[in-house]
Amino acid sequence: MIKKPLLYLLAATENIIFAAGNVALALNKYMPEKEYEILILHRGLSKNNEEALLKIPKVRLQYYDFPEGFEEHMLSPRTGLPRGRWNNPNCLVTAAHFEIFGYLDIYKTVIWIDVDMSIQAEINELEKYGPIAQALDLNYNQIWTVRDQFTKYLLDFDMSGNGYINSVIVVNDQLENYSIYKDECYKLARKYAPYLKNLDQAVFALLFQKYSIIPEVLPWNEYTCHAHHEAAAIAKIVHFGCTDKVWNNSLLFQCYPEWFRVHMEWLKLGGCDFDRSSISSKAIWSELNTLSQSFGETNNKFSSIPNKIAVLYKKLEKNPSVAYLANKKLINKNGEDYTLRDLLKAIYKKIK
Repeated sequence: MIKKPLLYLLAATENIIFAAGNVALALNKYMPEKEYEILILHRGLSKNNEEALLKIPKVRLQYYDFPEGFEEHMLSPRTGLPRGRWNNPNCLVTAAHFEIFGYLDIYKTVIWIDVDMSIQAEINELEKYGPIAQALDLNYNQIWTVRDQFTKYLLDFDMSGNGYINSVIVVNDQLENYSIYKDECYKLARKYAPYLKNLDQAVFALLFQKYSIIPEVLPWNEYTCHAHHEAAAIAKIVHFGCTDKVWNNSLLFQCYPEWFRVHMEWLKLGGCDFDRSSISSKAIWSELNTLSQSFGETNNKFSSIPNKIAVLYKKLEKNPSVAYLANKKLINKNGEDYTLRDLLKAIYKKIK
């Protein structure tokens, strides 16, 4: 059988399927003429969302079914994942990362892309990496270790090695023994389920050590740059990792208008929207300028310093993007938590 050249593999449940549509549209936007297919794995879709996805060029859909007994085992309080963000049916779909190896029988190269991403440029260069490639798992320029992926130390593995992030994965059919890795991932997941802090990344870390796999390192700042990082504005792919997403955090939403412009194209296709009740669509500079003006009120009502602090505090209450910053936890020199909101309260009480 003649293999097809390239597959982009995505996975999403119905509640965030708009994000998968965003990635698929962005791939077409920046690489319209290139030969590839986009396969979106799902667990069931509404009619409107299914029809919208199929209007996107190059897209195919496939129902993702867990191996027999896998879901029950992984979500069981006795045998399954620790309590946390992955221990629910929707988030368990992150195990679809393991499927990447199975498609190498059909495609020469398969590239996994998480759907909580904003693609901001063409990404043809990714195909040059392999036979397996990932970025190191960076947290504000510090590399997370294998140990960081687990709730406890596993004596059978080296926990001190560098961790890799699974948001973008490149594999090609030159990878030795690729045909066994999908099933092996599911087996490792079941065996070590109670200790997996980050399900798919933890399993990949075990797989790499068991089979002496050394991934080629992708440039993190280019292909999976975290949205809070200073290089994100010019990255080819921005990653909205952890629980703060571009669709639920007003500040991220305002800082990355590229994502929303693509989302509006998704809406034109008839796809679902997300809850925008806590999102401001104002330009970020406008919001910051409004905030800065609160320090310069000149009328009598706000002439005193205490009242200026009070005005600023009220703006923190009402402005969702600024409130996000106000509630971010900081650490003082004594190691105690505090927020900008706490600081303003303290200043106001001191000078009132």
